[in-house]
Amino acid sequence: MKKHRFLICALIALAFVAGFTALGTFQHSIEIVRAVANEDQAGAASFQHLGDWANKPTTWDLPVTGNESEANAVQFFLAGQGGDGRTFNAVLHAWKETNSMAVKVCDVAVVLGQQRVNIYPDGNTALGSTTWADTYTITDYWPKTVLAGTNASDTANGIWFDTMGFKHFRWDVYNGSGTGSEAGNISVWGTYF
Repeated sequence: MKKHRFLICALIALAFVAGFTALGTFQHSIEIVRAVANEDQAGAASFQHLGDWANKPTTWDLPVTGNESEANAVQFFLAGQGGDGRTFNAVLHAWKETNSMAVKVCDVAVVLGQQRVNIYPDGNTALGSTTWADTYTITDYWPKTVLAGTNASDTANGIWFDTMGFKHFRWDVYNGSGTGSEAGNISVWGTYF
């Protein structure tokens, strides 16, 4: 009886450990998605006619093994120059795979906070007056909810959502000229899990 009890306990422990291993979420490093620049000249309107696969612009692509994406969800962090309270707008589009059309994920109104980007997450590039966005107002077109930090906490807040099998993402920025109340030198960083 003791022998069976030990065997049962060992099997339960093994199943418990295997369950945690299978359900583990692997976090990946943060990488550049949109290089530092002011607003995009073409803006959001460019996708009305150029959203098909043949005209797909440069995108941030998730790693793929075979035909399957390694990512279940993505998280983006936006940053810019100009100081606390400066604003800009952005639009995010996504494509699945070959011959997919562009699908609008969301429109975003962004407010910069006070947390400085002293060194970018990769490349060790120091930036003097760049701060992370801390507040996002989302207009969501995605079938699953796009979540974002909205609390003006002066810390780096992000935007995250389930990828639903989409593999290619592109951010375009507008109302980000670096003049007046608009932020400038805007960048986007991303990670997946």
